[in-house]
Amino acid sequence: TGLSFDPMTPPASDTTPQNGSGEAASCTPSISSSDCENEQPARKKRTPIPDEKKDTKYWNRRKKNNMAAKRSRELRKKKIDEEIRTAKDALQENQKLKQEIEVLKSEINSLRRLLRDANMTLSLWIRAKQSSEPASQLPPMLRNPS
Repeated sequence: TGLSFDPMTPPASDTTPQNGSGEAASCTPSISSSDCENEQPARKKRTPIPDEKKDTKYWNRRKKNNMAAKRSRELRKKKIDEEIRTAKDALQENQKLKQEIEVLKSEINSLRRLLRDANMTLSLWIRAKQSSEPASQLPPMLRNPS
């Protein structure tokens, strides 16, 4: 026979997934399974219901289904709107906290400068006490008032 075997070509079978239109689904065996995780399972092909079977029971079910679908869409929209609002609130809070961090960093730097200056003053005072310099030669803030 003139048939050849190609190991890179998957064998033809009747189990190819269908996407509802009779075409093969976009997820093929050659694609890794992680690429197919978001694919919905193949749906059964719809067959139109003949007019003679569209009785009151059918129309009541259609009306009920349409109302349920509408409620579902409205709930999904409300949920998405709430998530957007929550995200906006979180972004505003984040910006406010970043500003607060900047203010606190500035305060820390001011306090560090004050502490450094106080340490320098203290070390000068200690050196002056240990030396025999007269108090009149010390800076005014280091002179002993008594």
